[in-house]
Amino acid sequence: MLLEIKTVMDRVKWLLERYPHLRDSDNKLVANIWHQELHKIDDVYPFTFLEAYAEGKITTADSITRARRKIQELHPELRGKNYNKRHNEEKKVRKNIVNLK
Repeated sequence: MLLEIKTVMDRVKWLLERYPHLRDSDNKLVANIWHQELHKIDDVYPFTFLEAYAEGKITTADSITRARRKIQELHPELRGKNYNKRHNEEKKVRKNIVNLK
């Protein structure tokens, strides 16, 4: 089913809706998408994965996490338990960066 969904945004949203434990873990979210994409490749070995990644046959982790952030911004019901905690930390980090300047 996931492979039939065309865009990264749609695939990420589909996973976030069905698997709430992925809402707080970019690593698990990326791993799930890559797992689905690797079904298209025969004999997946570490080198095969790296080659496919380098050739753009596998969605980048950046694209997946960017899609997750945008979806959670637009759909509060798909936010994980750590969403507010992360955003509160972001405010502190920004303040510390400003103070460094």
